[in-house]
Amino acid sequence: MVTSCDFSVVLRIIGESHWLTVKHDEEELFHEVLACEKLPDVGFEHAQNLTEGKYAYEAGGYTVKIYSEVVKTVPKPFFGESMEYAFPETNGEIPITRLSWVSFSDVFVLDTVHSYPTKKGVHEVVRSLSTINLSRIAH
Repeated sequence: MVTSCDFSVVLRIIGESHWLTVKHDEEELFHEVLACEKLPDVGFEHAQNLTEGKYAYEAGGYTVKIYSEVVKTVPKPFFGESMEYAFPETNGEIPITRLSWVSFSDVFVLDTVHSYPTKKGVHEVVRSLSTINLSRIAH
């Protein structure tokens, strides 16, 4: 859990995906889930698929940009604070999910890397960058 101002941000790695929750005084204000599987429609704004490897969304103090690419090495985290889960080796490589973040006053920024080895020395990577203005989502 990360605390910024009167807000707490709970970060979870859930399998090859991630789930972020923003709380204020224990009230859940906001959720972000990046999942490789289709989620049930529960009335939230959501993207079904990456179109041409890219997706962007902005609303009410929240922005997210997601893109996919094929790389030879898994990208390093953008920020110093991070958590990572390494999965069992597949195709001669280790798949990982990594979250890194930074907090400035009432803004929380999350960088995620989800790597999927396709063969030895080649990873398909889905990366997201989310910016959350904590005071704006509280209203």
